[in-house]
Amino acid sequence: MNTILSNLTLLYKSPLKKQLALSYLLKGAGIGISLMYVPLMLTYLSPAQFGLWVAITSVINWLRLFDVGIGNGLRFHLASSLAVSNMDKAKELVSTTYAIIGSIFVAVWLLFLVVNPLINWQSLLNSDLISSSEYMKIMMIAITAIVFTFILDLVKILYAAHGDTATGNFLQLLSSTLSLIGIYLLSVFTLKGQLDLAVAVVALSPLVVYIIATLYTFKKKYAAIRPSLNFVKFKNSKDLFNLSAKFFVVQITATIIFASLPFIITRFYGPESVAQYHVANSIFNLPIMVIGLFTAPLTPFVTREYAKENLSWVRGSLKKALLLSAIVSLGTVLLVILSPYIYKLWLGDKIDIPFKLSVFIGIYTIINIMVNPLSSFMNAIGKIDILLWLAPVGVGMFIGGCFLFDMWIGNVIAVVLALSLTSIVGLIVEPFVLKKHLKINFGFKMSNK
Repeated sequence: MNTILSNLTLLYKSPLKKQLALSYLLKGAGIGISLMYVPLMLTYLSPAQFGLWVAITSVINWLRLFDVGIGNGLRFHLASSLAVSNMDKAKELVSTTYAIIGSIFVAVWLLFLVVNPLINWQSLLNSDLISSSEYMKIMMIAITAIVFTFILDLVKILYAAHGDTATGNFLQLLSSTLSLIGIYLLSVFTLKGQLDLAVAVVALSPLVVYIIATLYTFKKKYAAIRPSLNFVKFKNSKDLFNLSAKFFVVQITATIIFASLPFIITRFYGPESVAQYHVANSIFNLPIMVIGLFTAPLTPFVTREYAKENLSWVRGSLKKALLLSAIVSLGTVLLVILSPYIYKLWLGDKIDIPFKLSVFIGIYTIINIMVNPLSSFMNAIGKIDILLWLAPVGVGMFIGGCFLFDMWIGNVIAVVLALSLTSIVGLIVEPFVLKKHLKINFGFKMSNK
């Protein structure tokens, strides 16, 4: 084991080692915050109210579709421009991206102001826990805060393109900490069960953090690429739009599947099932976060080295990422076995999680752990054309799987099985794409080249 861990770090230059170390530290702190967040929310809200909040969040996350994939396109092209020190192109990319995203999301927000009073949220979310007027107020608060957070969230991509993913993790940690403190203060100074206050705290905390971060970034850190109207060049951004469109198609698939999960579960099985799934998924997100902590900081470095045609470095990095994913998968099996004791220690008797649900979410988690390095490297080198063809297939498999497995099982495990079925497609197809572009042999023989 010591030899494996040594090999995993020998390949990397000091900037990447620093990013990996900082990311693990910050994500570790973030895990601690999330572990405190769920029981605190379940103390302030009932399981049904908590499940409703998760379902509301899923509806709001559909707004992410409106970034048309341009955030991912910016990361790739900005990293490539910085790799060859083309600062004018970098500033043009940043300015154009902010102009596009800002225009789109402000337009979406204005449209929402018009349609919000016309939507029957009680029917849509299959819950009359709160009144129609309360739903309308909650959605107004949440969507206003989150729309402007989406725009300012671009600042994380600027840091990632510079090879600094740790700062993005720090901003997420700061947002989660502020939310946790806010919910704690609500539990102390207000009556329990006030969903509107909880929504306001959770939605507004990230907005405050990203306002401050954006001001600091463009005034102090990256003033050279600060957005400027003079550098907004729509007609010169063909490459940005082309790659962004590809990311957008892939993103539609992810959003339809993942953002709709709580909505589908609450429609099929009720808000309490949403709470069960969310709690179990929170635990099994930890192994996915572990592998993501390795691949996310790696992405801008892969983009840079691929642009320099340093394929041996990219191949070696991918092999080591796949080896780490195999190790994390073994840890996930242990997590499944220990899950009943973890739930008991973590949440006591606040909510009951069936062991079968943990088993099937564990299987889905292992599939995702193995897919993660493959998808990360495909995104890093901009080779996602095959995913454009697989996107509608994935959506069809997920929706069809939900109905099919529901007829056989009749509970939330049906949705987890549909997710697993969809993820297996990537595990089968993506190695062939990477083999073609990286000329890689998917063996696990370690090398220090």
